[in-house]
Amino acid sequence: MWVFRLSIGGRGDDLNLGSMRDSVTPAGRSRPPRTPRRGAPRADPYTKGLLGAVWERQRGRIGERLASIERAVRALARDELDAETRRVAERAAHMLAGSLGTFGFAGASDAARELERELAAGAVTPGRSAYWQDLLDVVTDAVADGAVHESNTALTR
Repeated sequence: MWVFRLSIGGRGDDLNLGSMRDSVTPAGRSRPPRTPRRGAPRADPYTKGLLGAVWERQRGRIGERLASIERAVRALARDELDAETRRVAERAAHMLAGSLGTFGFAGASDAARELERELAAGAVTPGRSAYWQDLLDVVTDAVADGAVHESNTALTR
């Protein structure tokens, strides 16, 4: 039996592949299919299936992280951003940047990383809230799509 462990946000998720194997691999295969090394890399259906399952399990945490950032954006717009809200949002943006990159959301990962940098900056003014909202919108729109993207290098061999 295969067990796949993927750590996202410091918490590992174990997937028991014995129960998943039939849904993500061709019948009769006992190990992940290999992608030919010639030409452009293709998504490995086995790995894509596993990451898709982990993505579904992570969606709640991703929503919580987005909500933390949204609170910081709103607080900044009102000039009420306190250190704790900012710290929580910075950590959320950091975790989103890594998680979203793993799941193939490159643009959203870049936007989350920029939010992290902005939140870590020493002096923030309410005038930055529109920019923060634009970055958050990029992340939110990508997550709303909800599908693991094949363009992610983690999904190819």
